[in-house]
Amino acid sequence: MWCSRSYHHTLYPCPCCPQEASIVTKLEMSSYFKMKNLGPAKWILQMKLNHNILNGITTLSQSQYIKEILKCHRMADSRPIKMLMDPNTTLSSLAVSKINVTKYQQYVGSLMHAMVWTCPDIAHAVRMVLRYAAASRQAHMTAVKRIFCYLRGTSDYKLIYRRDKAGELVVYSDSDWAGDKTDRKSTSEFIAMLNGSLVVWGLKKQASTLLSSTEAKFIASTSATQELIWLRGLLSSINHLSRTTTPLLIDNQGAISLIKNSLSSKHSKHIELCYYFICEKFANGTITAKYISTDEQLADSLTKALAGIKFKKFVKGLSFA
Repeated sequence: MWCSRSYHHTLYPCPCCPQEASIVTKLEMSSYFKMKNLGPAKWILQMKLNHNILNGITTLSQSQYIKEILKCHRMADSRPIKMLMDPNTTLSSLAVSKINVTKYQQYVGSLMHAMVWTCPDIAHAVRMVLRYAAASRQAHMTAVKRIFCYLRGTSDYKLIYRRDKAGELVVYSDSDWAGDKTDRKSTSEFIAMLNGSLVVWGLKKQASTLLSSTEAKFIASTSATQELIWLRGLLSSINHLSRTTTPLLIDNQGAISLIKNSLSSKHSKHIELCYYFICEKFANGTITAKYISTDEQLADSLTKALAGIKFKKFVKGLSFA
């Protein structure tokens, strides 16, 4: 099953169901719809699916699509790189050399298709260059071409999903406090893992300018909880939810304190009441807020450009192979 909702991408493929169940399902559906049995799905929306029934493993990749866009944009012979963005690079709208905006938008649009479906590792970089789609400069185009060079070296990456009857859902939540240099607003990011495999990732710019990283991460956690509840409902409907409480991993003790203490802090009175939805879910046991160090925070890869070794660590943690 695949579901695309607003700003984020959701991936939840059936993890190598037994072949007999697949046959029964097709027979049931054929009683309602006119169908032709073409065998197991191999391609969908330019994504390649590979099923290993015996080992209970499904892989998902867009290597063919990536090769096509590299050729289309004359980047097929570019030098492959392993580090996506230079942490010291700052993009700005103040650069003077203008470029062909239409061409720039075509480049970014082709990258978005890969980012939304199978390449969460380029999500932060694509988000950064997307900001300048209407007023792009040469520095922005250079950043875009760097993403293509990265994809050329990683086009064979695959998302891996493993069969497990007791699905363990874990959600990582993070935020880049005042990350937008123009208006100083933060961006909420979250990553959901099921059985150690990536099923959902999302980014969304926050509506308000906040005074501290604690507030930014508290609001990011609220957005992550809303998606967490939707995921829990989906898993519950297919009898794949193994526990009553889902861990929400946050790398900020202050944000965890706000969640646990709800409205009791005088320092949190200015935060809009709608964000205290997460406190209610903590109180009724739907989630449990747990601290995780920044070095282990998988969502950190969506908030900022990371240096080489750390970036490789986070990419590996996203169930890539």
